[in-house]
Amino acid sequence: MKALILAAGYGTRLQRDLKNDESGNYKQLLNVPKPLLPIGSLPLSSHLMKMLNKTSNKIDKVYLVCNKFYHNQFLQWAEEWPDLEIICDGSLSNEDRPGAVGCISLAINSASIQDDLLVLGGDTLFHEDFKIEEFIDCFERQSKKGSAGLVTTVICTDEDTWKTGIVEVEEDGKISSFLEKVGPEATSSRLSVPCFYLLSKSSLHQIGNFLEETKT
Repeated sequence: MKALILAAGYGTRLQRDLKNDESGNYKQLLNVPKPLLPIGSLPLSSHLMKMLNKTSNKIDKVYLVCNKFYHNQFLQWAEEWPDLEIICDGSLSNEDRPGAVGCISLAINSASIQDDLLVLGGDTLFHEDFKIEEFIDCFERQSKKGSAGLVTTVICTDEDTWKTGIVEVEEDGKISSFLEKVGPEATSSRLSVPCFYLLSKSSLHQIGNFLEETKT
């Protein structure tokens, strides 16, 4: 199994808020990508790496996709993680970045990934009681019954449906639809989906198919 950290966003809203902050208390965070923001004594992405390293018997390689604007910052940070491979998407602004699915495709193709793939957002912080081993074990139990992907869900409020992806599920837990940032009237589901997916190796080709089908 491989793991992929998506860290190519530009944090435009955060950077805007930091620039507008008149207190000066957070000026040291200007032009710091969200995945490298300090959480306690470590950058956020270091917490992710520590979590992933606990599963070294399952995950044998970790990749991180970043943009060109923050590339050097990620390279400097990655010196502490010699087993991590950094992939640059080549973008210099939010307007020309390939997006999350494009970054997944970039990593799959550039690293020739042919294994099950854990995808997680670089700005995601997990509670200390979250056990990634149990998540992987659940995926492996499902895989014995046939190829399947796995996502996590969190209950959200009506107002938060505008901010996140929402899934609708059948009684057996199978996803029937995935809605992106819709109003509360569009669905009765309140299952928000963080960027934390486990994709089976047999499904990876669907990433490229999706990009082709949605090409404008």
